[in-house]
Amino acid sequence: MFIKNKEALLKFKEVLDDVKNCDLEKLKALRVDMVRVAHDLTNIYEDLFGSVRCFVRLRPLNRAIDDEEAAKKVDFAVKDSMKLEMKCNQVVNFKETEFFDVFGPTSTNLDIYTGNSPGTFDVNDLEVKLKEGKDITYVKPWALYKTMKQLEHGYSIVIGAYGLSGSGKSRVLIGFDNNYGLLHYGLRNLDGVEKLEIYQAFELYYNFVSPNDLTIKNKIIMLHDASGKFAEDIDAYGVSKTEIVSENLGFVKKSVETTDEVGDFVKNITQTCLNNIKEKGRVKTTPLNNASSRSHLFLVFKIVFNDGSVSFFTLTDESGIENAYSLYAKIFTKSASLPYLMRLFDSMGRFKGDSKQTIDYFLNVASYGVTNGKDVLTKGVEGKLVFGGERKIEKSLMRNIQILYESFAIVESLLHMKYFFNKRNGFENNFPVQKIEKGDLQYDTSKVFKSPQLEDVYHPSFSKNRDSKVRCLMAPILNYLDGLSKNKGKITKFVMFTALRPDKCAENRESLDFASRINSMGKSKAN
Repeated sequence: MFIKNKEALLKFKEVLDDVKNCDLEKLKALRVDMVRVAHDLTNIYEDLFGSVRCFVRLRPLNRAIDDEEAAKKVDFAVKDSMKLEMKCNQVVNFKETEFFDVFGPTSTNLDIYTGNSPGTFDVNDLEVKLKEGKDITYVKPWALYKTMKQLEHGYSIVIGAYGLSGSGKSRVLIGFDNNYGLLHYGLRNLDGVEKLEIYQAFELYYNFVSPNDLTIKNKIIMLHDASGKFAEDIDAYGVSKTEIVSENLGFVKKSVETTDEVGDFVKNITQTCLNNIKEKGRVKTTPLNNASSRSHLFLVFKIVFNDGSVSFFTLTDESGIENAYSLYAKIFTKSASLPYLMRLFDSMGRFKGDSKQTIDYFLNVASYGVTNGKDVLTKGVEGKLVFGGERKIEKSLMRNIQILYESFAIVESLLHMKYFFNKRNGFENNFPVQKIEKGDLQYDTSKVFKSPQLEDVYHPSFSKNRDSKVRCLMAPILNYLDGLSKNKGKITKFVMFTALRPDKCAENRESLDFASRINSMGKSKAN
């Protein structure tokens, strides 16, 4: 086993000494303290496996967006609730790998939160009532319930989700319709809370993309900053004020003093943020999803407890993955080469020069464009592309190019996230860089536009040049979130959910590869 935290071993010895030096009668007298011991043992269990915990969730079939015939060819086998194997056309595509837990399509968000532990649960009640009151010993040691309870003991936690667009990430994290998400359950079941506030809310979104000269520049969109010091604080991690723009949102409540109010409090915050993302055009129709969020959303909650201790809980809803080249292939025929395509539009997806001339070009090579899930260009009897008129064609083309640019930025940021998690697990990881041959980008989804180390303030290769061509900003953001907890000896706990679609094979394989490579459990080297 690859041990990440030496302090866990010292703590384990301390707990053993407590037990060893007490007889049965003394242990009975210290019954209340045994809850503390249980918490300590939970932390030891988790810390021995490292600081990145990966869960996997296969969402149920959604006939609105899934290919039902393709879903029949994909089989999943879950063993011991923690091991997953995937077959495509009856051939093993992903070998049995152990994660912290694996949840099938029938699992509810409440099941995921409790780890399917025994007890009487009500999906309509945010307060989780366990088998005997609130005795945490009846919850599986790896359940998210126990991880979230560590907020009460000075730990800070970051929870996110990774996967294809349309794989159900947001539904697990923040819920849907009248169903609660992990965010609601986690905050509602904390004890001893004096004040809970939305500390910060922001998005990571692309600002400038020019693939043919390896340029990607992202920006942070600030939605709420209770501290008023976000720009100042994150500057220490390598982000300039000029890379932050403001879209201050008005939440109905910015804080509550009892966890009984968590339901409405969290719902207003998440709904306000999601409505703003949609209104600002950062939700689009893509080949994989008719409502795909194209930015990464970060919600940071500050929790003050009755004993004066402070913890931070961050939920990060990552944008869905849409492979740029695959997306391009679904929109244009092969005769419209991507390198040439990129030269026709500026970094924001607008036409360069004469739009009429550009449209004439696409009337010869474009196959179709995705707008509201419908084809806007279809071939008529004489082979000409008709339907919608010139303005509609122009609007559709610009929309699709913007989705392509977003996809480049999303893949880049997720690779930088992978770098951060590998580093957390003690792995030295170097990512190959994209290549340009004869002026054209030879794009590879496993390669980065720029090495993440150059944006990692803790790496010897860190570059102070903030005007470089690639400013992904993911590593600085994660370093900032990691640094929110100032408690000595307390590591920030990172939890990642890998969301799978029932109708995708190769794409699911990529998601599972990502999860297995960042997963702390049983890993001894980076892949």
